[in-house]
Amino acid sequence: MTFQEWADLVGEVFRMEDAPGLDLKLARTEQQASERLKAQLRPNERVPFSLEFHGPREPILPQQVYALKNKNSGRIEIFLVPVGQEADHTLYEAVFN
Repeated sequence: MTFQEWADLVGEVFRMEDAPGLDLKLARTEQQASERLKAQLRPNERVPFSLEFHGPREPILPQQVYALKNKNSGRIEIFLVPVGQEADHTLYEAVFN
């Protein structure tokens, strides 16, 4: 999936097939490259980007590949890393280079 496809899914909930009953919400997408780097990319290269998901505070899932399912995107496997906690949720990040 591309950055734009993920950006269109911000705010949507993803079911975790590997952790039944646990859902993650796509909270934010961000491109990880400067305009200079974007200009240097070849036509078939994509700009690196990251995704931030919010999940429940507990349990905190270990970093690994998880299967996520969403009504609009279908099933996708991505590597998620827990990167912090806020008052009411745990933050998970996925980076695409």
